Amino acid sequence: MLSDFNIESRIQLPNEIVSVGKENLLKFEKEIGFSPGVRINGKRSNSIWKQSLEKREILRRAIASYKPVGSNGVHRTSQT
Repeated sequence: MLSDFNIESRIQLPNEIVSVGKENLLKFEKEIGFSPGVRINGKRSNSIWKQSLEKREILRRAIASYKPVGSNGVHRTSQT
């Protein structure tokens, strides 16, 4: 389904789909997204979040982490 929307991704076993890059995340948010109220389980022993966050919020944070070249930020993208 992701390829139908030209979203680059790969399958990471056992049960994950990985999509990286601001453009791919923006396409996913616009074309597919997550339903309201869908949360990750923060109580899992291997949870990196340690709280039950809504997946839409995590996606927004991931997109916001990409900053234009020359600014302070986690990731740098060229301004287009």
